[in-house]
Amino acid sequence: PGAPGTEVRLAARGLSRADRDTAAASILASIVRERWRAAAPELRESPSAVRHDAHALGGTFTLSASVRSSKAAADVIESARTIVRTLITTPPSNTEFDAARKALLADFQRATQVPDALAEKWLDAYTYFSSAAGTADPMRALDSLTPADIQRVAARIFRDGQVASVVVGDAAQLREEFAHTGGVEVQGAGVATDPKAAKPPSPPDKNERFRRP
Repeated sequence: PGAPGTEVRLAARGLSRADRDTAAASILASIVRERWRAAAPELRESPSAVRHDAHALGGTFTLSASVRSSKAAADVIESARTIVRTLITTPPSNTEFDAARKALLADFQRATQVPDALAEKWLDAYTYFSSAAGTADPMRALDSLTPADIQRVAARIFRDGQVASVVVGDAAQLREEFAHTGGVEVQGAGVATDPKAAKPPSPPDKNERFRRP
């Protein structure tokens, strides 16, 4: 409250580094990002990101954006949910799949040029048991994927609908915009935003301070 604009976050449980579908989850994130930016005009001039972060015991699939209003926040969340539902039932087109895969291949190739690339690859294989899961070579894993794999992974991550949404902005406006969705929890709405409304207590009077009982 009181901050310019509105922050939007959506998150779902992702996959671990040792999961065979981690590479597909990265392509899925790239495809969701491009679709989200194309479907939501509010994101064309606002910072946004979609990423899948894989860790040892699991991961997170997150969508984030900064928009100008509570209405825009509601619109981009609805766009994101529509895109996710579509990818669960329909594989991406060959064009967008190839574009996402080429972009990730280029990222991996750039990563191999850094001086510590070999050491990091060895540490990843040792820490996350990636060689045991067949993901020791991300570029080979990406080459073996198909659009059907992306649909399958989208179903793994999103089919149960366990996607958390968090929006930070004007509480009254957000409550109005999201009232139709049901199950909205507003936190911090009772905190005073007017500096004059939160005056510190006055110091005790000098005579009162030293008065005997």
